[in-house]
Amino acid sequence: MIGDSRHERIATLAREAATMLREKLIQTPLVQIPAHLVVAGPDRLLVKLECCQRSGSFKARGATHFLERLLQEGVPAGVLTYSSGNHGRAVAEAAEVLGIPALVVAPESIDSLKAQAVIDAGAELVRVGPTSDERKQRAEQI
Repeated sequence: MIGDSRHERIATLAREAATMLREKLIQTPLVQIPAHLVVAGPDRLLVKLECCQRSGSFKARGATHFLERLLQEGVPAGVLTYSSGNHGRAVAEAAEVLGIPALVVAPESIDSLKAQAVIDAGAELVRVGPTSDERKQRAEQI
């Protein structure tokens, strides 16, 4: 079936991504939720604690994988993103791990801990107005 080959290709890509990420990110725990706490659904519920990543979220996986793929195509001069927090932090930290300069456009109101994490990762932080449109516009100007 055509669908089977597509699923096989997706599974192959997922395994390749997992292998690459294993070398770059923290191996987060997989925990089982006690059965008496599962209200509906399967008898066994497993949760991957991506909050244990350095960036505090699963977004580290997507950012690292995307930047690694860019590196495979040739070394990018740098990476720029706009974000109100977690995505920007994940991109900054992935760029640091991969040795790519990063610039994050964030709102003026960005949480101070997130802002410091972006800076600590070596990224440049540019603060602009409160809306996503303002961040996008500033990123496009840069």
